[in-house]
Amino acid sequence: MTNTKNSNINSAVVDNNILVDLFELKRLDILFKVFDKVTIPRVIYDMEILREVMEELYEFEYKVSDLENDIGYTTYYELTNSKKFNKLSNPDKMAISIAKQYTYYCNSNDGLVRKACNELEIEYIGILGVLGKAYEINYITLDELKKLCNLLGSNKTTCYIRRSLIDDFLKNIAIDNI
Repeated sequence: MTNTKNSNINSAVVDNNILVDLFELKRLDILFKVFDKVTIPRVIYDMEILREVMEELYEFEYKVSDLENDIGYTTYYELTNSKKFNKLSNPDKMAISIAKQYTYYCNSNDGLVRKACNELEIEYIGILGVLGKAYEINYITLDELKKLCNLLGSNKTTCYIRRSLIDDFLKNIAIDNI
C-alpha cells in the first residue's frame, strides 16, 4: 500500500474488485467518505460491475471516465505495447492510465496492477488502505475496522487476502495508536 498519510491525493480511480469488496462488506459508503472524487473507468462500469453493486452505486456521486489527455493516452500506449505489462487486462490498463492522467490513486487489490503502478510512479491503494483511511479520518472505529478486516479474511466475502496480511495491517494500525 502506498503511504496515504503523507499524500496530497484524495481521489481515486476504482476498479471492480474494490467495489465488490465494499459491497460484500455492506460498506460501499466508505469509498465515498474516504475520497473526495471517485472515478470508475467506463470499460469497468459498462462491462464488469454486477447489477446489485450498480444499484447501490446510484446512491453515491462518482464520475465514469475515459482517457482524456496525452498523459492518459501515452500511459495506455505504454501499458498496451510493453511486454512487461502484457498480462494486464484492458480494464486494468484503463484504470491505471486514468489514474495517471488525473494524478489519482489507482484503487485495486490486483498485484499486477500495483506492480505496474509502481513502475509508472502512480500511487495505489487497496481495500485495506481504504479501510485504514476510513479509520484515520474517524469514519469507522477501531472495532469496526477489525470487524471489516476479519470479514474480508473470512469465507463470507469473495476477497482473497492472506490472513497474515490482515494481521500485519491491524498490528501496524495498533502501533500507530500507541
